[in-house]
Amino acid sequence: GTTTAFVGEASNLFGSCCFILIASLIYQKNKTKKNALIAMLVAALATSVMYIFMNAYVTFPMYGNLYGMSMEKIIAAGAKVNPLVHDMVTMMIFAVLPFNLTKYLICSAVTAVVYKKSSTALKAIIK
Repeated sequence: GTTTAFVGEASNLFGSCCFILIASLIYQKNKTKKNALIAMLVAALATSVMYIFMNAYVTFPMYGNLYGMSMEKIIAAGAKVNPLVHDMVTMMIFAVLPFNLTKYLICSAVTAVVYKKSSTALKAIIK
């Protein structure tokens, strides 16, 4: 089940699709290991920046409506765990951006380690 009425799941799906699309488009132009790393870094940064706008204008307001919380209360909750958070802008810069950048850089690192073996296995299954 879901505890977020699919708000979180939809946000994660959209972010993952954004990351994959950006990385794939860059990688398709030049399929080298170096370009794959560049593609993942650019995708991680671009997706993290996209999440700033998505959280500020879509996800956080939807959570607010779902849980009956004002944006002020959401920001106050963020300020309790991060003293740099004072308003929506600082919430996005000092909470949302670092979280998503870390998340997608970890995903990129894992992909860099397992991609070659997993792609070989997947190609064998598909044929």
